[in-house]
Amino acid sequence: MNEFSILCRVLGSLYYRQPQDPLLVPLFTLIREGKLAANWPLEQDDMLARLQKSCDITQISTDYNALFVGEECAVAPYRSAWVEGAEECSVAPRH
Repeated sequence: MNEFSILCRVLGSLYYRQPQDPLLVPLFTLIREGKLAANWPLEQDDMLARLQKSCDITQISTDYNALFVGEECAVAPYRSAWVEGAEECSVAPRH
């Protein structure tokens, strides 16, 4: 598997899986311990350092649930929130 494929799998897993998913434990461990940078194919050391400092699973889970879980989620993760017939200027984010 090439570096781009690995990068896509990591980002896809973070987006589609809830943070408390047991499959993400090793990934969050790498992030918390600052070891993800050694395997990260892009030069983003500052971003990875910020990610390491803010790797609080409780807060990440709270934010994820507010965005993607339940009837009142802020973002529709699997479909467009576009309403048929609506004009582009009238579409606003859900809060």
